[in-house]
Amino acid sequence: MTTHIVFPDQITMINLGSSEIAAQRAQGSTNVLQLKAISPEFQRTNLTVITSSGSLHCFAVGYTKEPKVMIYRFKDTTHTPSAKFIRPPVDLIRIRSIAQNLVLTKGRRLTRSHRVGGVKADLQGIYLHGDQFYLPIILYNTGAVGFQVQGISSSLVPRSRHRETAIQHLEIKPLMVLGQQELDCRMDNPAGMVVVLPKFSLAQDRKMVIRILEREGTRNLELNVKNQHLAKAKVILEEKTDNYEP
Repeated sequence: MTTHIVFPDQITMINLGSSEIAAQRAQGSTNVLQLKAISPEFQRTNLTVITSSGSLHCFAVGYTKEPKVMIYRFKDTTHTPSAKFIRPPVDLIRIRSIAQNLVLTKGRRLTRSHRVGGVKADLQGIYLHGDQFYLPIILYNTGAVGFQVQGISSSLVPRSRHRETAIQHLEIKPLMVLGQQELDCRMDNPAGMVVVLPKFSLAQDRKMVIRILEREGTRNLELNVKNQHLAKAKVILEEKTDNYEP
């Protein structure tokens, strides 16, 4: 059985106190958490969720064979503690300028998504400038039905689901996704976008999953970025952003 928790804001971080439970955002949603037991009659543990408003939600999680309530809704967060994050100001104009020069950049492909309904995505490289990663992605469509993007999400997850320690799924909210709104990938007409993320690091046992959700469709794509991919990031040193060598 799966329990659903509905939050008033977008879920940005999930922290599980035990590997005997699993949690994830519901597909196609940003504020619905799905919670499920991996092991029957697991020992009482904890769950922490942080939302985009900074609200901090802490839960004690126990096992019951037949739960009476399957959906919990949170509407009022007035008395919810806030999580405060320190982040330097971001120059969005500068970020957009750099991202625009990377749209449809064709470099050495680092990783590709699985093909779904004739659509696939290629990660063309990883670029680093200041405190931001730039990930140019090209989408290809061999089908007759166009592909439009509903949303982009990225999160750090364990490379293996079988771990003895606590599992932490950390969502990294993109600072910008250039090209998402106007992207319409038609047959034999590649479309590009650039996902800009705050700088982060990856341990050997972690990977980043970028999910590309289709608007009014189910051809959702996933790109897996591992430690070795980050190691190949190209640093942008130029003040001028006219040309980047892939």
